[in-house]
Amino acid sequence: MLKINLFLPVNDSMFVEKLSSKDSNHLYYRSVAFVEQRFSPANLKPDIVVLNRSSRDATVVDVTCPYEGECDSFKKARAEKEQKYAGLKEWMKDNNYNSVTVHAFIVGSLGAWGPENLKTLKALHISARYSKLFSILCSVDALKGSHAIWASRNSQTSGVT
Repeated sequence: MLKINLFLPVNDSMFVEKLSSKDSNHLYYRSVAFVEQRFSPANLKPDIVVLNRSSRDATVVDVTCPYEGECDSFKKARAEKEQKYAGLKEWMKDNNYNSVTVHAFIVGSLGAWGPENLKTLKALHISARYSKLFSILCSVDALKGSHAIWASRNSQTSGVT
């Protein structure tokens, strides 16, 4: 599984505070919380959930890394994620969230960048300047991950390391 470990800078009006190691999956802003946890009713675990406590808005982001061999593979991946989290969206609205948006963050296994990723980063309050850098870093990490998978499979079948 490809894992991208980057801290995303945010606007000056927001303050990031990393909690104790016991709560290492939680990042808090003044009024927005990034939480990695399971959600009812289907026990789903999206990659990022942004909850704005004051406006009762929520943004759900799930990352996917499809193979871009078909021209519509990104559209299919986006539709799958939106369908997967449709129940969570309704559940959150039933639990007093005014607005809930679901985003699929897509980086192809060969490094292609999903065309709607910039909208997702904007919804997360990521600056345009850092979004450009982040797109490059994600693409490079996807290529490195794909190469590592290819190399491990190739060395197992040929006996060469």
